Amino acid sequence: NTNPNLNEMFTWIELDKIKINPNQIRKQYNMLDILALAEDIRQRRAILPETHGLIHVIVVNKIIAADGTITYKSTDGGMRLQATQKNHELYPDEGWHMMPVRLTKELNDESVNQIMLSGNLTHVPLSIMDIAENMAVQKEKFNKTDAQLAEEYGYKNRQNATQIQTLCLLPEEIKNYIRIGYTFNNETRILGQKNALQLVRLIKLDPIELKSICESLAQSSLESNWSYAQLKYEVEKEIKKYWEDKRNKTQKILRNIDDRIKKTINAKLTDIIHAEDGENLITTIKQTQDFINRANELLTSLEQITIF
Repeated sequence: NTNPNLNEMFTWIELDKIKINPNQIRKQYNMLDILALAEDIRQRRAILPETHGLIHVIVVNKIIAADGTITYKSTDGGMRLQATQKNHELYPDEGWHMMPVRLTKELNDESVNQIMLSGNLTHVPLSIMDIAENMAVQKEKFNKTDAQLAEEYGYKNRQNATQIQTLCLLPEEIKNYIRIGYTFNNETRILGQKNALQLVRLIKLDPIELKSICESLAQSSLESNWSYAQLKYEVEKEIKKYWEDKRNKTQKILRNIDDRIKKTINAKLTDIIHAEDGENLITTIKQTQDFINRANELLTSLEQITIF
């Protein structure tokens, strides 16, 4: 079949046979956006009946398994697919069980990724979080360099691509603030890239210990509409506090080690005083000296880690 408005070849496939690609670039969709798109498609079907209201039909990858089983995975149009599925769910008698698609046959993962990337960049813009995670996938699976990724996404240099990928270090909750936002007082607010990169500075220090602090700062910044400068100030305050706590803990450990060394040396000295013969005296003195030397080396090493 040919859509005269789009001059695109397409065919019809049963809706329940089309699956969302598990490796799709856009990880989260806002349900309100899907519902709005579903209604828009439903209204447009009167104008574009030959494509069920779709201005652009979705692209699916046809996969033929060894046993001959055929499956279809979306490579472009994940949101349109979900909107059509929603129309089928809400209006089961309106004939939404079939969907027009453009077929590709057994593309490799890298080709599928390129199609998904192209579709997402030309339709609804990707969030910076989706871009960061897709860059990381391409780097790991397809051995892309940061310079290549920067060129594909239209950034000036590889440093931009390197920096953006650090967003993947953030806790999942904060990633969702970047993707779909944080709702406060019935208003959805998106965590911007600059502020998110400030939080990366914090989470890099200790992903486990600082996770809750990082999430709390993210929420506070969105609830109170903090400026970049204010969030940076709060992050730097937490970084300073983190290192001060580390110093205090290290110094406490050093004091404890110092006390134990002193007790051990005193015990050795007592052994020297009460040595019964010259041979035992020489052996005990040598053991004491060796212990003191090792203790001094240990203390010197430990003192160095208190300097930040």
